[in-house]
Amino acid sequence: MVKNIVIVGLDRSVTRPVAEMLSEQLQMHFLDTVELFEFDHIPRSLSEILVNNKEKYFRKKESGIMRYASGFENTVIHAESGFV
Repeated sequence: MVKNIVIVGLDRSVTRPVAEMLSEQLQMHFLDTVELFEFDHIPRSLSEILVNNKEKYFRKKESGIMRYASGFENTVIHAESGFV
């Protein structure tokens, strides 16, 4: 069985609805990493993040969020704004 599926797309693209539908069809959990950014009071917009905090800060937060998200099982993870 697949542990996780990660759907990556540009900010505000149609990838979130696709990831939600996929998780529903496969009966997997759904996690949107952008919500984790917002939970940590990080702005949603990549351009706003880069202007206010610089790319190094963003990449550090991004890496931590993806490490956290990858710890889940049976989850469709929706990742935006350059997640790797």
